[in-house]
Amino acid sequence: MQRELKFRAWDKQNKSMEEVELLGDEVLRIKHAEWENREDFEVMQYTGLKDKKGVEIYEGDIIEIVNNLNEVTKKTNTHNAIVKYKEGSLVATWQDEFVGEIFNYFNSYNTPIVTFEVIGNIYENPRLLKEGE
Repeated sequence: MQRELKFRAWDKQNKSMEEVELLGDEVLRIKHAEWENREDFEVMQYTGLKDKKGVEIYEGDIIEIVNNLNEVTKKTNTHNAIVKYKEGSLVATWQDEFVGEIFNYFNSYNTPIVTFEVIGNIYENPRLLKEGE
């Protein structure tokens, strides 16, 4: 099964998230903004995954990961992470520290073995980056 190719872009000038259309194999078009200067936009790719509420996960998203694997103590382990593509892999990082490969959090049926929730992104919610410090 192929992953759906979708993109969004952060408009640096207007400080807004914009929808992006893929035209052909590599040409992108912003749906609600002028694409005059590509340096004015940060393009983010859809990962092909959704969080627990069905929200699409894009690179640049800040996700909350809840791991319920400790059967002995019944405690959950919760941490935030930023979704990034790094060296061809989709990874979760926090403060430049590797948290894990995103696809390791899913079983072979694309069902998460931990709970994910998109809580923001690095452009619209920069305060979330400071809260985790």
